[in-house]
Amino acid sequence: MKPLPRRQQEVLQATVHHYVDTIEPVGSRALVQRFGIKASSATVRSAMGALEQRGLLTQPHTSAGRVPSPQGYRQKSSWWPPQAYHQFLRYFLFRFRAPCPSWVQMVLVRLWALLILIIIFTIIIVIIILIIILIIIFTLLF
Repeated sequence: MKPLPRRQQEVLQATVHHYVDTIEPVGSRALVQRFGIKASSATVRSAMGALEQRGLLTQPHTSAGRVPSPQGYRQKSSWWPPQAYHQFLRYFLFRFRAPCPSWVQMVLVRLWALLILIIIFTIIIVIIILIIILIIIFTLLF
């Protein structure tokens, strides 16, 4: 496979980065805005089309943005530092290990946040009760 032109490398790198962060398809305008690619949306869209023809990006459906293909991840992994590559693997494995609708994921995230809040408030209440007990003990002793 021929090496990628600089702009296509930049677009592929930004696409993979976006997908690892959000697990959602990305469009050309979002790449230009989020990653500050020095090109117009049309130029980025053209580069995405070329990457799709090379098999490095795919489009889940006609109106969606693009997502990296397995070949795109392999191409991109040579640019990543090891820590970021391991982060990508965690996201990738989580994404395909237990596929579920996005609303289920949102409910699970909110339940997790609620559980954390309950734990924090419980700890605060226990600390307050301990302080009250210590105050009572000291007032009885002195």
